[in-house]
Amino acid sequence: MGWISSFMVCPISAFSLSLSLGMLRPAEASVVITSNPFFYGRHMASTKATTSTEGRDLILTRSFKAPSEKLFNAWTQPVLLKQWFAPLPWTIDDAILDVRVGGTSRIVMRNPEGEDFPGHGVYLEVVKNSRLVFTDAFTTAWELSDKPFLLVVLTFEEQDKSTKYTARVRHWTTADRKVHEKMGFHQGWVTCAEQLAVLVE
Repeated sequence: MGWISSFMVCPISAFSLSLSLGMLRPAEASVVITSNPFFYGRHMASTKATTSTEGRDLILTRSFKAPSEKLFNAWTQPVLLKQWFAPLPWTIDDAILDVRVGGTSRIVMRNPEGEDFPGHGVYLEVVKNSRLVFTDAFTTAWELSDKPFLLVVLTFEEQDKSTKYTARVRHWTTADRKVHEKMGFHQGWVTCAEQLAVLVE
């Protein structure tokens, strides 16, 4: 499934791969989730992220005590993305982000055994510090992927001294959405959101 066979619990084409256990089989995804300290102990107990389902969409929201610029940078600067985009003990080995409309993303996730899982995607909309839209429907602009799986809409809305962060993950079919949930979307995206909080707050 393109990115799907490439990401994790945190989207799978590089974006999927990085936000949702896409590259892992359900059993493997479960291992990653349960081995992550954010799912147990004080971090998971105090998580401020929530997830929901609307039709073919999966949604995560969280309020961060940080300006929108910090969140936007964490998504668009490789040196920052590497620090939170994979659920520990997985890591990001490489990230190439050409953040512009039509620009390509390539993110390589590495599991604890040293295996690499590359993913590719393309940015469709870029509004600095406010909005990012990307998809795994393309591997480069505008080369079609073998199997489009999702489109991600990220918004960063400043509210007083905090920023409301919303990640809406849209799928081509209800079946794809259900597959994403089985891969660990709810747990994976929450864990990555908490890792992101450690970085920006």
